[in-house]
Parts: sequence; structure tokens; C-alpha cells
Amino acid sequence: MSEVVLAYDRPSRLDGGVLGLGRAGGAGPLPFFDGWAARPGLVAALLLAVAAVARSRYFQPSAARLLDPILTSGDGRLRLESFSSCCGVYARADLLPEALTGARAEPGTTNVDLNQDVRDALSRLGDRDELRLSVGDDGLSVVTRATTAFERKVALPTRWIKGLGEAALAQAGMEVAATAGAAAARRLLTGLPPAGPASAAPWALVPQGRELRFRQVAAAGAPLVGGPFRLREMRPLARHALGLTVWTRPERGPRSTAFQLDLPGARLWLVLSPDVTRGFSGEGQALGALADPGVVAGAEALHPSLAWTARIDENALAASAGVAAERLRLMLAVLGGQGLVGHDLVEQAWFRRDLPFVAGRVAALQPRVRRAASIDASDVTVNPVEGGHEVFVRGRGFSHRVTLIGADARCTCLWFSRHGDARGPCRHVLAAKACVAPGPASASP
Repeated sequence: MSEVVLAYDRPSRLDGGVLGLGRAGGAGPLPFFDGWAARPGLVAALLLAVAAVARSRYFQPSAARLLDPILTSGDGRLRLESFSSCCGVYARADLLPEALTGARAEPGTTNVDLNQDVRDALSRLGDRDELRLSVGDDGLSVVTRATTAFERKVALPTRWIKGLGEAALAQAGMEVAATAGAAAARRLLTGLPPAGPASAAPWALVPQGRELRFRQVAAAGAPLVGGPFRLREMRPLARHALGLTVWTRPERGPRSTAFQLDLPGARLWLVLSPDVTRGFSGEGQALGALADPGVVAGAEALHPSLAWTARIDENALAASAGVAAERLRLMLAVLGGQGLVGHDLVEQAWFRRDLPFVAGRVAALQPRVRRAASIDASDVTVNPVEGGHEVFVRGRGFSHRVTLIGADARCTCLWFSRHGDARGPCRHVLAAKACVAPGPASASP
């Protein structure tokens, strides 16, 4: 009697109604995405645009570069994401079902480094050529008539993990601020302002008839865009444009802006940080939720319940998890803080990335959360005042005064004097809130 031992490339699993089977044998891991591009030239240009953002550093240019696009498959589509090396620009290409033929799109996420060979192969493609993409746990395979190239999976940069959550929170709550047709979109992108000093004031995006124009003079109601030259990676796609939509929050002052370029069967997104000097990895809008152990534990329990779909139904998820909608948003903010969910403005919903949740990673990724947790309760003095609390947090030789009045939080520390609440709470505010109200945290929005 002989014994046969089979080794499987990955565990089989049922994810959101989609059955993904592990494969036995020595043929290598089975790709979770495999399909042909309906318009190879367009898809190749999208891949190159996302990779170009990863190779770019718009603030303090240097030789250091991150070249690792993230590829996520599921629900019949493929998403490609990256950050600029300065983390101030988030790029995403959504390849919709109509952009792909014969595609198998099972749940999965991987991170690869597009080297020069792959970029050369993609740059030579037109829509009359052929392009096949295969994405698996081990990497990305690009097949054309002329060549086959393979990129192995690489580690996801820590700054990107932090930036993914902050970019998602920056988009949540955005509204349409301006739109342009195909011709107007092409003219806007080909006439972008040149790069200026990092301290340059933001540009106003002003409607002018059917056109959109960047102006250095502020206009009432016009969105302000920091460093619009950072949109330059959209230029190669301008000839394919069907239209352009600009999204931002209805707030005053510097804020993130999202540019959505509609293409045949696809969308290209560039989300710009409020100004050139600011990277998404340091924004800190999710820190209130990340500093709450109860919310973190709830997010860890919620993670396996996320259905694999391009659109996470918040109401259905809140009902199945037995939590209020506000509490669910805090949990999603925690999941976003580890790169596990992203936000789609067109769908007005979150989508999932197939990455592991590690509760212990929160402190490692967020220094302010770690430093707030290190403040001993004996170093915090809480005094009730009208409408809230006055809290003194002892520091090195002196105490910082924190006032918590309703949703407003202020501190006398240097961080708050420089940034206010625009980049999330300081560690003293986090420590004060933990001592005053161990209840639900808050996250923006």
C-alpha cells in the first residue's frame, strides 16, 4: 500500500460567497486573478501611470524610491494602487469588468516591484496587441506576444500601510466639487501649473464656462489644490479620457483633493495631500479610534466578517455585527489603519484588501498612540469644567493643559500649536481622552 501526500498552495476558503480552492501539486501557486485586457494599450498605460507615481517623489526629491504597486482582485475587477515615495499622492487604477475578457477574479492582494523589464514590455503595447495579466500570492505575470515577465511579491512598505488608511479617511466625506468633459479634461491636464517651491500657496480650481482652470488667486467656492503639478502622471491617459471629476470636502483651508479620470472600462484616481510637504502616512485622522483598545478589539473581531465584494454594505455589516453605525465606522477606520480596507468615492463605500490583521501592529505603526499609552495615569489630572474637562498631562519638567469641550480638543503643546487638529490629535489629547472617557473614540470624518 502506498501513501500519497499532497501539498496545497494555500488553504481553500469561502469568502463572501466566492469559493477559492487551494491547488495541489508542484505547478506553483494558482493565480487569484487571470485575464486578458480588452484594450491592452490602455491597461498598460494605467499600470505605467500607477508605477510612475510610486517612482516619483514630489517633495524633497532624492534617489530613494518605492516601486511597489499593490494589486487587489475580487468581484470581477482588479485594483492597482501605489503611493508616491514622499507619500503625498495616492494613485489607484480600477480595471472594471468591461476592461477584462475571460477574467477569473478571486479574492486576493499582492504587492510587487515593477522593474524595468516589465515597464519596457508595457510601454511598447498598443490596443491591437495582446496583454494577459496573472496575479497570485507569489507575484505578477505579464504576458504579451513578444515577451513574458514575472515580478515576485515583495514586502509592503510600512509607510504605505499607514498611508492607505489615512488616504481612505481623507476620501470619506468628500463631495463632487467640479466636473469636466473629455476635451476640457485633456486641456486641464496638458496645461498643469509647473512645480514650485514647497511653501507655495495652493491653487484654486476655477470653472470657466465648460473649462476648468488653475488660478493662483482664490475664488469663492473653488476648491484649493496644493501642488497641482502632482497630477502630471495623468497626462499619458488624457487622450483616453471620457471625463474628469474633482472631489473634496466642503471645508475651508487646505484639504485633500481627489481627481477621478474616467476611461473606457476603467478609472484612474490621484488623491493629493493638502500640500506638497504633507504625506498621508503622517496625517493621523484615525488615531482616536486606534488609541481605543475596545475599538481595536472590535475591528479584529469584525475583520473575518467582511464579505469579499467591491462594495462593503455598512448597514448590513453593522446589523450582522450587532453594532451601531457610528461604532462600525470607527472599526473600519482601524481596519483602514492597517491597509485592510479602502474607500471608493464612486461607490460611496469601502472595499476590502486581502491582508492580515495584527492588533499588536497598531502601536508599531502609530508612534503617537504608543507614546500616549506610555503616559501613566498618575501623570494625568482631570478637572471637570462647564461643558467638559480640563486635563493636565505631566511632561518633562512641566505639564500640558488639555481642554476637552464637546467634540473640541485643544492642547498647549508644540505639536498642537503647529498643526491644530488638522493632522490628528497629539499624544496628550489621546492620553487625556483615555482618562476622561473610556467610551467610544472618534475618527475623522
